[in-house]
Amino acid sequence: MELADLPVRDPRPAITAERDDLVALLAGLTDGEWVVPTEAGHWRVKDVALHLLDNELGWLSRERDRDLSGLLPTDVDHDEFVRSLDAKNERWVAGAQGLSRRVVVELIDRVGRDVDAVVGTIDLAGPSHVVWASTGPVPRWFDLCRDLTERWVHQRQIRDAVGRPGAHDRFLPDVLRTFVWGFPHQFRAEAPQGTVVEVALGGAGRWHLVRTGDRWVLEPGPGDRPAARLDLPASVAWRQLTGLPVPAGEVRADGPRHLVAPLLEVRGIIV
Repeated sequence: MELADLPVRDPRPAITAERDDLVALLAGLTDGEWVVPTEAGHWRVKDVALHLLDNELGWLSRERDRDLSGLLPTDVDHDEFVRSLDAKNERWVAGAQGLSRRVVVELIDRVGRDVDAVVGTIDLAGPSHVVWASTGPVPRWFDLCRDLTERWVHQRQIRDAVGRPGAHDRFLPDVLRTFVWGFPHQFRAEAPQGTVVEVALGGAGRWHLVRTGDRWVLEPGPGDRPAARLDLPASVAWRQLTGLPVPAGEVRADGPRHLVAPLLEVRGIIV
């Protein structure tokens, strides 16, 4: 099964609903909560919110105004690209520190609605790129799904930091059904033809990888006599797949080390 073979998914309603939740959450924070540390590296709640505002502004600049000057060159070494991306994100967060919480919230809301209007005209079947899922083009709808995962993770980091879970986990199955596409692209274990490796992500579903030629192909459902298994509760899977610490004993992986170790290295983000 390839990404191009999947039926089109439209995550745009979920992106709008997820943003509405974010706006309501940020607007209701106290001054103290606005500067609480999060699990997003050294960023505080305010910094994560500024990063999410930057995401909205970037979408509007690219999609409405066709201004691609904010994009980084991708024809470079992967580590160099990651360093450049981290530096770009840090420059924005540092430069926007003077914005008040009210201004940030109002901008996310206002610009986000403009983004929705523009993105609503996108051809979901058109080509795009998601570097952690493919070296080649992917359907545009998948890039939007990828955007939903980033939005969801950052809002979850804010919610965890301030202890306000809300109903945010209702989007988690969609997030994990996007993250799972990191496996066929990043899993590099050598194995005989037809070897099966199973991946279960809690309520989001169960998949298996099959060794086919010189690559691994992702298929839905449980595998037949899998040589290895990775079983993650949904509440743990998103943390594992974004490189965050996971509770001891919550990651269940069985099989030979040469299969299990690379399974645990797969990420649904750029690292």
